[in-house]
Amino acid sequence: MQPEEEVRNELATWAGEGMTAGFWWRDDDAVSDTPQLRRLIEVAWTTRMVPALAVVPERADDSLVRLVSTAECCVWQHGWGHHFHASGEFGDGRALDAMTHDALIGQRALDRLFGPSGWQRVFVPPNHAISMAFKALIPSLGYLGVSAGVPVTPGLDHVVEVNAEVDVMNWPEGRILAASAVCEMLVEQLKSRRLGEVSIGRPIGILTHHLVFDDDAWDFMARLFELLRSHRAVEELRAGTLFEAAVKPARGSSRPPEAVKADHGSTADITVVVTSCGRPDLLARTLDSFFKYNTYPIREVVVMEDGAVEAPLAREERYRQHNIRWLSTGRRLGQMPAIDAAYQSVGSEYIFHCEDDWEFIAPGFVERSLSVLQHNPAILQVWIRALNDTNDHPVMDDLFFADDVPYRLMQPGYHSEEWGTWHGFSFNPGLRRRRDYELIGSFGSLDPLRNKKSYEVERAASEFYRERGFVAAILADDGGKGYVRHIGWGRRVGEPADEPRV
Repeated sequence: MQPEEEVRNELATWAGEGMTAGFWWRDDDAVSDTPQLRRLIEVAWTTRMVPALAVVPERADDSLVRLVSTAECCVWQHGWGHHFHASGEFGDGRALDAMTHDALIGQRALDRLFGPSGWQRVFVPPNHAISMAFKALIPSLGYLGVSAGVPVTPGLDHVVEVNAEVDVMNWPEGRILAASAVCEMLVEQLKSRRLGEVSIGRPIGILTHHLVFDDDAWDFMARLFELLRSHRAVEELRAGTLFEAAVKPARGSSRPPEAVKADHGSTADITVVVTSCGRPDLLARTLDSFFKYNTYPIREVVVMEDGAVEAPLAREERYRQHNIRWLSTGRRLGQMPAIDAAYQSVGSEYIFHCEDDWEFIAPGFVERSLSVLQHNPAILQVWIRALNDTNDHPVMDDLFFADDVPYRLMQPGYHSEEWGTWHGFSFNPGLRRRRDYELIGSFGSLDPLRNKKSYEVERAASEFYRERGFVAAILADDGGKGYVRHIGWGRRVGEPADEPRV
């Protein structure tokens, strides 16, 4: 029996059961106009397959652009330089900041060559190696998704992933596998879907490497593609459509601010929540400075006092001109129950969270933060502290832009011997979406036995959001001077079981 006959027989079973399998094609390592790439384009044209070309940005040149402009295919990003690293260019052995930087300069290189709309923002990790930390950042970096090979990392709900699971290469020998081996892999993929071991809706990707293919290899691939696309049990998928079905993230641009127009005219419903605990002098400085510097129309300010029956500042004349709702827990419950009670009383789309020991020092922080959240749904919150005032939490180097607002990302996975591992989430002053709070349910749900300290619950929330692909940002305009400073040093409030320290 010819190898292709096994594929045909399996497809006949699919047809008999009224099922259809989706197939698509990706080819890696394109850099320039070569005879091998021209042969690929010829095969694509004769078989009417529309492949994705994974292009190595560092080495790609204008000849590739000219050739691709005459072909029906799409361009994806194949790492940065396809350089050798022990665990891969984007694998676990490299620093996340270095991988992020390489990915972004790769984006900019492809933008220069093909134009920002001339290629599809799909990330293809060289050698299929991708660390979970980098994979989690895929939407935040502006990609529609990732395409590797046989999945070697667990899937993430927030990352669209369409892998080419049939790699036809015999890498030790540097040539295509025997026809029987390729067909065996195809039959295995088909059977796994037909038997329900893999979702029938997951398309089967075939991966080629044109630079090491000879005429015999292309002759076989042409026969195989023709068999597939002509069979009634097969739906031939254009590679460029695989990620179009996914919801495209509104993403921050890495372009400089002069490339886009400023637009802070959009409005959103925002409530300010300030939690307080027996520090009226600090609360007054916080409120006074907020009202002095805030320039955005907010719905109301909710002040939640943890413990006092009556807010000590509620009767002061200077606060009556502001729309303030004074709430109290009635007895000392602790920071997390107070935050939950305050948030659950809020009906606005956004919450600007603050505690009672911060002083605002510059205007425009709400609208700039709003621009960032509206441009990138993977960003959980926006820090407004100075870049050099982050409690030692590292800030990633690369600069992003939301409209004309520059921002940077907080480094996920920051480990402190004293406080544990953090991923950017914080109760420091900053804007966030109410729906992201509703995703977690309540902060109290992270401490069902009520035996964790506040910072431990905050840390657990950080991990919860990291697992779902969220990252935190920090405003980086005006030299990163920030919009707020901490004024509560030496006035920390203890846990409910402790005496507050003064």
